[in-house]
Parts: sequence; C-alpha cells; structure tokens
Amino acid sequence: MSTTAAELKVSALPGDELGAVLRHCSDDSDCSTTAGSTSYADEEPQVASPHAEPTLLREPRASETFIIFDWDDTLLPTSFIEEAARMCAPNCALPDLHGQAARYRRTPSKTLSRTKQRTQTTGLPPDFPCYAAIKHHATVVEQVLRAAKAAAHRVGIVTLSERPWVFESADKYLPGLDVAELLKELQIPVYYAPEHQHESNSEEEDPKVSMKKAAMAEFLQVGFGHDASSDGSLNVVSIGDSMVEKEAAEATVRSVELSKTQLSLCKTVKLISDPSLKQLTDELQILSSKLQPIIGHPRDLDLHVQSPEDLTAQIATLSGA
Repeated sequence: MSTTAAELKVSALPGDELGAVLRHCSDDSDCSTTAGSTSYADEEPQVASPHAEPTLLREPRASETFIIFDWDDTLLPTSFIEEAARMCAPNCALPDLHGQAARYRRTPSKTLSRTKQRTQTTGLPPDFPCYAAIKHHATVVEQVLRAAKAAAHRVGIVTLSERPWVFESADKYLPGLDVAELLKELQIPVYYAPEHQHESNSEEEDPKVSMKKAAMAEFLQVGFGHDASSDGSLNVVSIGDSMVEKEAAEATVRSVELSKTQLSLCKTVKLISDPSLKQLTDELQILSSKLQPIIGHPRDLDLHVQSPEDLTAQIATLSGA
C-alpha cells in the first residue's frame, strides 16, 4: 500500500528532517529510511540447495508442517522504526524508542538483564513517519500469521531478543494489532532464544545459531507431543531475515532427536536484510497468499530473497505455484 505525503502528519518536524522523511515515504519510495535501505549487490543469488536432496514421494501434509518465524525485520519492521525514530527525535514524542529496541533485541550475551514483566507501553503517535503504512503493515502481519496457522500443524516465533521484546514492541509499533491476543487465539508460542543457551558441541558454531537451534528443537519436540497425525515425516519452514535462522533450522532438522524415522524436509526463506517498511510489507503479503507452494514442495528448499518481486518469481518456479 502506498503512503502519500498527505497521509503523513509530520508537520512538527524541522524543515530539513521533514523533507527527508517525506522523500522516503512518498509514493515512489519504499517507505524506507536511509539506514533501512538495502543494496542487493552483495546478496548471493538464490537457487535451491545444490546438493542431492531427499525427496518426499507425496506433498507434505499440514499435520507434519512446522513454520518458524523470526521477529525483528521479519514480522516487526525494526530497522525502519529505529531509523525513523532517530531521524525524527525528539519531535515524534517517543522518548528512548531507539534505546528500547537496542535494549531488548538481538543481545545474545551470557549475562542478560531480562525484564520478566511487561512495562506500560504507549503506541506510535499519528505524527510518526509513515504511520498509515505501519498500520497497514500490522494488518499484513496478522494475515501472514493466520495463513501460516491455517496451513501448518504448528507455528512459532523464535527470536534472539530478550523477554518481553516481542509483546512490548508489538504494543508500541504495530498500531491496531493486539499481538498478545492474536498469538493466544492462534496458539502461536514465542521462544526467546537467549533463554535456551547451552554448551555448543562445536567451538566454531555461532552462539546465536546455537541458541536458535536449541529453541527451535524445543518447539518441534513440543509440537510432536501434540499428537501430530503424521507418518513420521517432518516438514520445517523457517522464515527470517538473516543467515542465523537458515543455519539454525538446517542444523535442527539434522540433529533434533524425535521419535520419528521418516524423511524430514527443511525449507528456509531468507528475507531481505534491514528491509524498508514497504519491502517487508510486500514480502509478508506475498507469503500470506503463497505459502502453500513452499510448504508443499517435496524437497529441501533454500530461498534467498533479493526483492519482493524476486520472492514472487522464486515461488512461481515451485511445483503447484
């Protein structure tokens, strides 16, 4: 959805900053900020995994499908929000917005200052840059989560952030969407990966991958305890904006100890890193209507997305797209 300058109520900004924000929120832009834009020159071209892959002789069933979402820059447009707040402070009346994000997200240190209780939150003011576009994005987040739940046995969110970042950030930065109520309704759990730290078997393994792998393994094990009506096959779909999710999902499917002996498949969708708001919204809109070709693909899958159009094109090459 395009957001015009008329839809943005940012008249309180100084002239230079107002001009910068409007340029990034115009109809011709990606509703991005300077730091949130992405160059694709360094992206590796996408292809399905080149090695010999196991093949399921039928379409994977919903009863054996598990979908795992990352949170920051996968569902929440974190990079955009952080940069927009930095550009507009103090005019957006959001004290310490950037600091809040920095405090909770992606801090896999061994000593964590976790906040066990959610604090009182205040949502985005209507004069926040691209407010209408962010509100639209919140509806798309709901759409993709509902679509995932309808197509899978179990859906989860696994994040490297600290508790309670998912719910606090949603309360603040996804206007009009009650994420806590939505996840409760859809029975979608949130796993904070830093709470799943353990000694890695490999000194070379990235600790972030190790934590996510442990959280993903617990998600899968709990899921199989919920009487999945499967013949033993496992169909895992991981969606995130970094290589951490991809590596963790692949390692989890290889190593998780489940009482299943049949073929297991791993599908990874690596979205754009540090996306603009429009890029992320477009990616999620595509996924909300195009999950089935990914889920139903009978082999391992490894998609590296360079643009929303690229995601559409890659899905179209899959069987049944």
